[in-house]
Amino acid sequence: MSSNLTSIDISNNPDLLRLAEEVAATKTPRKLTRDNKTVAVLMPVAPSTPTKTAYEASLAAIGSWSDLGCGGTDCSCVSRTRRRKSASYQTLTIMRYLLDADWIIQVLAGHNEAVVAHKRINPEEIAVSYITIGEIYDVAFTYANPQAHLQAFRQFLSPFPILDLNEPIMERFADIRSLLRRRGEIISDFDILIGATAWYYGLTVLTYNTRHFKRIPDLKLFPPAA
Repeated sequence: MSSNLTSIDISNNPDLLRLAEEVAATKTPRKLTRDNKTVAVLMPVAPSTPTKTAYEASLAAIGSWSDLGCGGTDCSCVSRTRRRKSASYQTLTIMRYLLDADWIIQVLAGHNEAVVAHKRINPEEIAVSYITIGEIYDVAFTYANPQAHLQAFRQFLSPFPILDLNEPIMERFADIRSLLRRRGEIISDFDILIGATAWYYGLTVLTYNTRHFKRIPDLKLFPPAA
């Protein structure tokens, strides 16, 4: 996993520049494909790229949910909002990873394996889905002090762009759900939606819930499923 993103000047590449300007104007990510395979994703990012201080603040939230009491590699306390405002977007970066609620809870709970793995990933390559945000909010509101949990979660999440749903993602969701239902391997709708989102954007899901996610065909996971 890369620790730094390489900057590419596209000033003299009119086709790519036009595409980049379209992504910035529409605030809609675009997949770059070759032979029907996704090779990269152009992702709109906040006009003021998160600073080192913002990332340090995100890392400072690690361990703040240590009272959750989740253990092992499958955090069963995740069950499936208050609205978190999307950032406005202008510049571009390439995303590679999509956060799952299980990964976030393991990190916020301060579990060493998850914390070490998270710190090795370039935060500029990470995105999160509104589905995952809803899952985390759901967990936070099971506690007597939900606002304290939400504050830590928002601090942790602040550097990462949020991916919304669209029609192709929902079609993929229905396809996966139908397949798993026929196989008798159905998992939560939230997990399927996260998997469908990752598939659409060509991202790898960061999760310790590989027991469920590995049932989704053609889905890239980290850590890889056994």
